[in-house]
Amino acid sequence: MLKTSIDELTLVLQATVSDKLALENNKDWQRLANKIITEFEKKADLVAVLGDQQEEQNCPQGYNVGKKYGDHSFYFCVAYNKENYQMGIIVKFSAQALAYYLKSADQQVYEFLQALKSNKYEFRLSRCDVDVDFLNEKVTPTRIFNDLKHEKVLIYYQKKNKDKTIFVRKNCKLQGFAINKEVPTCYLGAVSSDCQLKIYDKKLEQIQRSGSKLAWVLKFDSVVRFELALKHDLAHNFTNLLLNIHSNKELNDLILSIFLQKFYF
Repeated sequence: MLKTSIDELTLVLQATVSDKLALENNKDWQRLANKIITEFEKKADLVAVLGDQQEEQNCPQGYNVGKKYGDHSFYFCVAYNKENYQMGIIVKFSAQALAYYLKSADQQVYEFLQALKSNKYEFRLSRCDVDVDFLNEKVTPTRIFNDLKHEKVLIYYQKKNKDKTIFVRKNCKLQGFAINKEVPTCYLGAVSSDCQLKIYDKKLEQIQRSGSKLAWVLKFDSVVRFELALKHDLAHNFTNLLLNIHSNKELNDLILSIFLQKFYF
């Protein structure tokens, strides 16, 4: 059995072109950034869902003015750089923060993004992790790693060739982190690439960390997660795709399609 989901995401909000052209100094940008945050806060209903706005000292790299909402153990931050308007405003959800927000707001990711549309800013994803969980299937990260290492299993990706789509052999970096004879986690692709695939034992991870999804994974004999981190142009393009879907089935099909395009085993 398969289950798809979106695990975590990072958004970047940008001021409109006309507002950027009107900026004369850093103070102008700081005022504009706070106006954009206020608009985003309203569109996302952050105070009602997460709690009152507070200062956040631990900003994402490169940003120096941060806001958080409510008192939570997970990481959620809205931040900007007060000297650099070109960096925009970052909105970073950890996996636990995104799960909490979507459950509390009773939304799916595509509904959340569609609700953010505003004439006061533009936005797009800079990172998005999409997942496929294999539940009670006869597959393990160790077996997958060994089969890939010995080329018993090959990887392909989709490519447009004139009027048809073809599959092309994909050569990518393979890393495995062994514990005794087992490889509970392996990676395909470089960290710097636009998509890196992580394959790991989700049930073991949740047991070791006493994670927020522990009760859920314990319902199954095994949970192996394929987690694809979309970055750069891939994440940007994924934003547009999410803005044009209207059902959970379409979301499920979109996630599976992304996997098939990038890592076809």
